[in-house]
Amino acid sequence: MDIFIPPVQGTKRFFMKKIAYTLLISGFLFFAGAVHAQENCPDLQSYDVFSPHGSNAVYMLNKNSEMVPFPNDDVYKSWFDDYSIVQDVDPTCITYKSPQRAPFFVDYRSGSRILKRPLSPKLYVIKQGNVLAPVNDGKILENWYGKDWSKLIRDVSDELLTSYERSSDVIEDGKPFDGMYIEKDGVEYILSQEKLQKIDRKLPLGMKNALVHMEGDVVSLPPISMDDPASILPLREKMIDLIPYSNEELGFHLEYPSNFDLVEGSILGDNIISFVSPQESQGDLFYESFSVLVDDATGTLEEYSDDVVSRLTDYFTDFQLVDSKLLEQKDGVLYPTKKLVYSTTQFGKEIRTIQFITLKDNKGYLLTFVMPAEIFPKFSETVNYVRNSFRIVEGSTIKEDEEVPSQVFEGIQYRPMSNTQDNIIGNPDAKITILEYTDLECPFCASFYETTNKLLDTYKGKVRLVVRHFPLFELHEHALPLANGAQCAAQQGKFKEYLDAVFADQLEAVTAGNIFLAQKIGLNMVQFNLCLQDKRTEEDVLLDRDDALKAGADGTPYSLLIGPNGEVQIILGAQRYESVSALIDKML
Repeated sequence: MDIFIPPVQGTKRFFMKKIAYTLLISGFLFFAGAVHAQENCPDLQSYDVFSPHGSNAVYMLNKNSEMVPFPNDDVYKSWFDDYSIVQDVDPTCITYKSPQRAPFFVDYRSGSRILKRPLSPKLYVIKQGNVLAPVNDGKILENWYGKDWSKLIRDVSDELLTSYERSSDVIEDGKPFDGMYIEKDGVEYILSQEKLQKIDRKLPLGMKNALVHMEGDVVSLPPISMDDPASILPLREKMIDLIPYSNEELGFHLEYPSNFDLVEGSILGDNIISFVSPQESQGDLFYESFSVLVDDATGTLEEYSDDVVSRLTDYFTDFQLVDSKLLEQKDGVLYPTKKLVYSTTQFGKEIRTIQFITLKDNKGYLLTFVMPAEIFPKFSETVNYVRNSFRIVEGSTIKEDEEVPSQVFEGIQYRPMSNTQDNIIGNPDAKITILEYTDLECPFCASFYETTNKLLDTYKGKVRLVVRHFPLFELHEHALPLANGAQCAAQQGKFKEYLDAVFADQLEAVTAGNIFLAQKIGLNMVQFNLCLQDKRTEEDVLLDRDDALKAGADGTPYSLLIGPNGEVQIILGAQRYESVSALIDKML
């Protein structure tokens, strides 16, 4: 279950970033499919640039006679110096269609900018053919663009990234590539087929700070040192400061990295404390984190550890135990400790977990670190820091865990449901309602979506699913844009189709974004884009989120099972089909 992590006291509030691209669509687009009959319409050719009269939007006609928008002024100025070439066209003359495949927007000129996704530290340069190539060494960028190279960095939304292809080949040699603008001996060139061609026209305004300075024919750099994190990205600080933390009630003390957020208390219970990195992992979908769970324990350390492995094996279908080792004082621990290392798979990526289990006074202390497998070596320093600082405080008292997965409650507050305003799947007049608050980037929500679909088939006509949004944007940067896209799909009567597409492959959904999903399910792209730009779309999503919090949700999925007489049963997390089915049977 994904847990909502509230902002930590004393830190700045989290401000979500809205969809980055700024496509300006005016009323003229409603005429895009009309056949014009005016004789004075211009004969536009491929690569002509035009703007509908009265609109701020600017388009380029591609080689397939499709109208491709410039998403913002910054992209436009990477190609042109001013707007003098833009033709003013009567909207009734525009009969061109939007692109049916990438690129969906005019992209930045090759070599003109350094792109990154919001909240991600990875940097990409733009090569010819709309290819994004990763670059890990700031020294290469400084060698190309000078000491102010960071001014060329642009955060780019997932919608815009669908126009680019990704290259897995990391730029390491620092050699300029075709399409780059080069300054050599005071003369400006463009690199084409590894040869310098003198520029015989005015330099685009947005390229003046993107000139690559060359001395000689090729720029060469020494091999990249991957051992020094500071050489990989100047934007990410190395973690060195540790903050002491003590919990007298649970009976432990440790030190944790100062750039981690402390989360005390959650829907999982008061006996678990979590520490979450504010930065994304290199897998882009996961946060590095660790937690301390204190629980009642019986038997020996070996028996307790074996029971933990058994439960993990039952829970994860792809659970693989990588290592199991008993640590003693000679290994740097104060108490006999069982170390487990195991892997699971989420979003097609291997997730590595390191768990240290200690027993003392009939209590089990589980110190657990979770991270994508590819950063396992880099995260090991944090693991060692925290593990070496961990202490059990004498005389601790632990309250008995009274966790109940589903309980009947009275007085639960939630917004009255509406057949016209809510997103309803199934019979709108069904006696029983599953009111689910979901996060479209949450993997547990994808699992529970399969369960609810099966329940709708089993109880056809008797059960309906009402879906409201609860984007955990503190955890999932794509959750809000995806929720906005779902609302715009609902506007065209394809809410379920959109959810099907997202939950069928969440990795594809968060990578490709809304534009890809909309085209995949056959939406009207003009209406879809207009809806995304309408501020009321996001306002509706945030109203759902507020309703989730009032209903008691602090994680996803969070569901209310509402019976024929208004009785409410809370369903926490991605409960199994059999569990929810049994609750429904009691209500029928």
